[in-house]
Amino acid sequence: MITATIGGRLGADPETRQTCSGQSVTSCNVASTTKIGGEERTTWLRVSIWGNRGDAFARFHSKGSQCALTGSLTVREYDHNGERRKSVELDVRDWAFVGSKDDRQQGGGYAPGPKDEGDIPFAPCEVL
Repeated sequence: MITATIGGRLGADPETRQTCSGQSVTSCNVASTTKIGGEERTTWLRVSIWGNRGDAFARFHSKGSQCALTGSLTVREYDHNGERRKSVELDVRDWAFVGSKDDRQQGGGYAPGPKDEGDIPFAPCEVL
């Protein structure tokens, strides 16, 4: 398992869905921009946040929000028009606000979510 911490801005509002077992999962894309020499490079990473953590994340974040996320990097395989593809995603364990209070629409502070992660479903019945 590869653990990573990333910081960046949301490219769109987070989307929360339910698996067929009733577990919620919140997904979004996060852009992280770095300067190398005089050139800026932006890297996009898909993130998934399960359960109450994801629900809270969706309440407090919207397109353009800054955040810091820590979790496990996973490789997801999928079919696109008959072609097998892979993508790297971050399965988020913890998240925190970044930036000034003015950057946030509501509240502030750290929102780690629940401690019981034993029943996170990794095989939803539909493509999320």
